[in-house]
Amino acid sequence: MKMPGGARRHKQRPPELMMTPMIDIVFNLIIFFILTPSFKAEEGYLPTNLPGPGQAQRAEVKKTDSYQIVLDNPDQDGEEVNIFLGGEQMRDFAELRARLKAATANLNDEMRKEASVIIEPATTTWQKHVVAAFDAAVAAGLSNINFVVPK
Repeated sequence: MKMPGGARRHKQRPPELMMTPMIDIVFNLIIFFILTPSFKAEEGYLPTNLPGPGQAQRAEVKKTDSYQIVLDNPDQDGEEVNIFLGGEQMRDFAELRARLKAATANLNDEMRKEASVIIEPATTTWQKHVVAAFDAAVAAGLSNINFVVPK
């Protein structure tokens, strides 16, 4: 059938969905998302030894090679904290850091790795105080840091 102006009418075919390119794109996206995640330790990661379910509350360490830090709250709001290192009360976290550094000053690298720190916070202790105690232990060069889960 001839149309005015010399144009011909073509028979309309139903549109087709081309699956092969779509499958290629999906596979490329899957490969991209599998290969791009980063599995390195991010900032804020605390490499510690937390007790798991069914394990003892306290880490099993030799008492001679351990430093026990107890964080206790005199008031219930948790803002103030009493810091004890081996039963002796510290004024603040700066003193705790200085005492830990002095205690580990004459230890060699292997002895520092074997020495352990046990941080025992009260249930109402704020997280920032626990992190400050952790930072003091890390600043002293200690890496075997354990936590006692508060009851």
